Formats: sequence, structure tokens, C-alpha cells
Amino acid sequence: MASKAKVFIPGFTRIQDDSGKSVIEDVNFLRLGPGLALHKDNADPSACIDFEIEPIDGTDIPDAPTTISVDGGSRYFMRSATATRIITLGTDGSPVAGEQITVNVVRDDAFTVVFKDDNSTSLITVPASVKMSVSFRFDGTHFASPVAVRIN
Repeated sequence: MASKAKVFIPGFTRIQDDSGKSVIEDVNFLRLGPGLALHKDNADPSACIDFEIEPIDGTDIPDAPTTISVDGGSRYFMRSATATRIITLGTDGSPVAGEQITVNVVRDDAFTVVFKDDNSTSLITVPASVKMSVSFRFDGTHFASPVAVRIN
């Protein structure tokens, strides 16, 4: 596993994906994923810094109610559920505003998966038998703003 580090990037203001589309503006802190490049202000794309950094994998989420946090990684997998499961997004590891956790729910069973923040506020429910990648952004206080994409 790669070592975990917080990277501060003064002066960089835009991140774009491989197609050239801006995906994040006004960057002060981030953990970069694969296929992302940093651009300083409005610099020529040839002046970009390209990164090929894999997300930091956490452990597989157990088939039980559990809490995950950036302290354990930035990408998790849930591979099975034998009942409806609640996954709480904790704040261990001192996440920075804008930091993200992604959970790939790749089980194929008859149970829902409910994501909650550290105040037990429901954020999103993944329906039974649906495979989905769900990302949450830390707002400075809690993980919120779920973005979900169905996966095969």
C-alpha cells in the first residue's frame, strides 16, 4: 500500500481529467486520483503536472454496521451484505474540507446499504441488488454531498 500523505498545492487552481475537462476549481488541498492533472492558473496544458496516483485503499467493509474514515483510506469496497447495513462516515484522520471518500458497493444481494454522517444523518441509500460507486466530500464538519454512479 502506498504511504498516506496530505499534499498541499499552493498556486494551483484547476484540476482537469484526461479529456481536458476541469473537474475541480480553486484547489488548496486534495488527494489526486489516477488520470488527473494539475494546472497552475491558466497555464498552457503542456505545462501541466500529471499524476498517476492510485486512491488509498481501505479495508473491505465488513458485513456488519461499521464506521469508515480517511484515517483508513480514501476508497473502500462493500462486497456482501446479509441484512440492511449502515455505513457511517467518521472524521478520524482529521479530514480537510474538500477531501473525499469513495465506497464501491459491489454486492449483489437483496439488502439496502444506508450511508450516514457522524451525526447519524442519512445521506444516501443504495437499493438492494444495485451496484454503485458513491463518493462523499468533507464539508469541514461532516462528510456530505453524495455523488452516486451505477456500476456493472
